[in-house]
Amino acid sequence: MNKELRTNVISNTCMGFLIFICVIGISWLFFARNIDLANSIISMFMKGIMDKVKSPDDLTFSLIFVNNVKACIFIILLGIIPFIFYPVIALFINGAAIGAVGAIYMASTPDANFLNFSLGILPHGVLEIPAVLISFGCGYLICMEITKKLLSKGHISIKRVVFYALKTYVLVVIPLLLVAALIEANITPLLISK
Repeated sequence: MNKELRTNVISNTCMGFLIFICVIGISWLFFARNIDLANSIISMFMKGIMDKVKSPDDLTFSLIFVNNVKACIFIILLGIIPFIFYPVIALFINGAAIGAVGAIYMASTPDANFLNFSLGILPHGVLEIPAVLISFGCGYLICMEITKKLLSKGHISIKRVVFYALKTYVLVVIPLLLVAALIEANITPLLISK
């Protein structure tokens, strides 16, 4: 049974990756032509973060880690709402945010290039993005199985699916987010300040 759940989470995570990459690309192209809109969206997003801190220097490991832990459990818990597949929305929001930031960076930085942009995203993103995608995979699985049960087509216990998703969250997602937050708080600022 766990093998079937693991296979489903991996399959959902791969599907999520494809959605995520497409959303980044499409939103980057869209926001490159609509920089004012990108700036206003990212400003609203940053205002929500900056309301929690006094200055950008206060973006500490613990704030980053707690914010990401909350976001990932929220993605998983969105899966308890059947039929609508809300976890997909989380991928759209995260992908669009990266696309918007990329478009803003390229438009506003005189010596902008993809390598410099990547230095600000990839060191921590190589762990944080898989954590988000795995959370999506778990949330999507929960939604799918609840939907199947309600349609009398499901054979897997919802309790077992939720337990597996939460176990994956604790044993896989949280450790990924822990290391990603350490990198984002301590290494990424050094790389982008050069």
